[in-house]
Amino acid sequence: MSHAAVCVMSGGMDSAVCAFIAKSKGYEIIALHFDYQQRTMEKERQCFEKLCEDLQVAKKVVINADFIAQIGGNSLTDTSLPIRENGLHHQEIPNSYVPYRNGVFLSIAAAVAQKEQAHDIFIGVVQEDSSGYPDCTQDFIDKAYKTKQFIMGELNQKHIKYNWHEADVSLLEGVFARGDRKLCKVLLTAYKKGCFFDAWSEFYDNEKWLEAFKEENVSIDFYTTRERADDEVFPWDYIDCGVNKSHLLREWHKAQAGEVTKNCKVQCAGCGSARFDCGICINR
Repeated sequence: MSHAAVCVMSGGMDSAVCAFIAKSKGYEIIALHFDYQQRTMEKERQCFEKLCEDLQVAKKVVINADFIAQIGGNSLTDTSLPIRENGLHHQEIPNSYVPYRNGVFLSIAAAVAQKEQAHDIFIGVVQEDSSGYPDCTQDFIDKAYKTKQFIMGELNQKHIKYNWHEADVSLLEGVFARGDRKLCKVLLTAYKKGCFFDAWSEFYDNEKWLEAFKEENVSIDFYTTRERADDEVFPWDYIDCGVNKSHLLREWHKAQAGEVTKNCKVQCAGCGSARFDCGICINR
């Protein structure tokens, strides 16, 4: 399939964002979904189907992965285990962690990509949401990168083109997405070192960026892996996009507790945008 990408899509926010990014880049979407007897399986499938409709995907692939539930050992597939609440700041692995789930998903996605002759694979992995999930950390991404290097060396079929968005670039994007004015001096230092065309991988030099951060005494971890308190002032707090911060924080806590917010057509979530006299909550 010409210029196609396999998008691992659970139906959740992270995979939806990745799929729409792939769509915006001009890919034909091969939507890959997994049913593995998880508690939210029915809802996830409904959201997946709706996303496929909105994305006008080229193909849908739904994999029965019941073997994940047979492995067990987690509260997401074993209803006899209670799900731990308010575990955001716990250091141990939560019992809702499905062992090596993202690794399994990526392995199957690679098989689908080879069968469909797709060039790329998209999967949503968010370090900030890891909360003890080993397959949502930078370390997991780094190991996936090493695996990718090995695979690239082994692939010799002429019809396969293997592309990869470098993990170190993703980390740098995370820094600038959350950064403040302190990053200005890092940016200038990197520029002086010759970082001009870093959007092209052949010009990107991660070592120069690391040198710039070190020379300007700016911590990468401060902007990426550090946990943030509820009352922390963010660099972008002065921007008024209509949705208030209290609503976003409330939704964050609800997501961590596994609570569902009703559709705005049914009940206003109090995001703050109603003050502009728009939105389905007031126009329903």
